[in-house]
Amino acid sequence: MEITVNLPEDIVEGAQAEGLLDDRRLADVLRAEITRVKAARRLGQMVAAIHAVEPPLTEAEIQAELDARKADRLAQES
Repeated sequence: MEITVNLPEDIVEGAQAEGLLDDRRLADVLRAEITRVKAARRLGQMVAAIHAVEPPLTEAEIQAELDARKADRLAQES
């Protein structure tokens, strides 16, 4: 697919200097950003779920929940 993007000159210059305007590199940048956005969304959902618990969780309980989710994610990626 071909797309046209209008960017400020300083962004274009910086991207060119770093070799980011190559098709493959630009695709890599977009993939990384998609991954980051999805992770931020999941984190927001976890925080909302933790805040919805009554009575509120202790810091240790919150950390244990985050550690468990991270372990699950890492196990799925393996």
